[in-house]
Amino acid sequence: MSSVNDTDSLTNALYSCGYLPHNARNEKSVRIAAITSGSTPYPLYAHAIGYSLLTHENKLRFELLDKEANLFTYDELQKEGILPLIKTVDGRFAGKKLRYEAEESNIYFGTGKTGSGKSWAIAQLICMLFMLGQIVVVFDVSGSYTKEKLMKMLPPEVVEKLFRFINIGAGYGLDMIPVDLGSLRGCETLPDKKRAIYSVLRAATGPLDKGTSRKLKGFLSDYLKDKEYSVSLNNLCSELEETGGWGAEIADCVQSVLDDINEFGFEERTWDDLFLQERKIIVINLGTEVGDSTHQLLDMMVGSLFNWQMSHDSGFLSIVIDELIDQDFSTGSPLQTIVKQGRKFHTALIGATQDYFNQGSSNLDVMKQANMKGFCRPGKSEDRVAQKLGYSNAVDAGFNKFKAGDTILEFDGYNKETGENEAITLKGRVVDFVEIPFYEKFKVLYGC
Repeated sequence: MSSVNDTDSLTNALYSCGYLPHNARNEKSVRIAAITSGSTPYPLYAHAIGYSLLTHENKLRFELLDKEANLFTYDELQKEGILPLIKTVDGRFAGKKLRYEAEESNIYFGTGKTGSGKSWAIAQLICMLFMLGQIVVVFDVSGSYTKEKLMKMLPPEVVEKLFRFINIGAGYGLDMIPVDLGSLRGCETLPDKKRAIYSVLRAATGPLDKGTSRKLKGFLSDYLKDKEYSVSLNNLCSELEETGGWGAEIADCVQSVLDDINEFGFEERTWDDLFLQERKIIVINLGTEVGDSTHQLLDMMVGSLFNWQMSHDSGFLSIVIDELIDQDFSTGSPLQTIVKQGRKFHTALIGATQDYFNQGSSNLDVMKQANMKGFCRPGKSEDRVAQKLGYSNAVDAGFNKFKAGDTILEFDGYNKETGENEAITLKGRVVDFVEIPFYEKFKVLYGC
């Protein structure tokens, strides 16, 4: 409401509908004599509000009154190029403008108990990111993004046209690892080669102390001098083992995952080759096992992928992991590095867990730095989640009324008045891919 006339029109409409009752004197309002700081008198009108006006839906509408600059209609989404992240109760959208030159963080962390809509939300999000021209790679460790499950979350034509599935996990064994993790192609200097191989080995070993890390980097300086296109990780580990002591310990840590790599086999290509051949959302299914070897392999691939992005960095890259609770976020790990430094190389991590506050996983505190956090129906600690969002308790936040797909989003929302992405918290629904202009663009591009 931008004027007194707007206010009068609103109150007249509410009175006519019976939402603002007359007082005991049969008057519409109580007139109060007020005075400004400059000693100028003015009348202030107070209205009673009928309880029937305070419905859950209307409360949500009231929360939008100061958010006009962040809300966009369907037509405005087409013009502005916004990544829509939430749909409000009045049918409008709020989201973020992704700007390559800004080096802004784009980390997304979704939480909520089973069936609350976390996986569904990420499925919609990755389609939008792909339609914005991003490279999107999904590492599926819990079977949330199989072709069969995505068919239930997205239109069949979207799954068929936009997704490529690679199944390499134990229990699958249908495909090889899609890239050579020892590849040096694209590495122009010795430091580039060291960074590429070190990131893969560090992902396999887990945390290294400073002394061991320094020795490993020194070893790689000598080992990689005459290597040009690729190194055999098995041969590298054999030479590490011959050094004894620290080298043998590293080789022993890496050997179990190398055994898996030998069993699965790998494609003799780089990430660049894969993306050129498959202009699709890549879903790499690692099976449902949660043993160390599975996650070592995931971390090695993520480390290799992020290193590739640092060398190329010609567009946005989004790395998706469906279940973050068992992943390695220790200092120096690939995932922790992406959260801390990914914005410098236009790389985002997208993932979810059931609980935001988890007693057994302090490593996940890293993900709480995400600048896009979606809260569906909380599992444990829902009162703590509500208080973190500025509500007094879970009931005040409305969690008890949440259905699947309802969410509270804390994010950097685009403000059309300032032209900036600014911190905002909104309550609404997860955006459905078919509701937005990207879906119409998809149908045109793919002839659907």
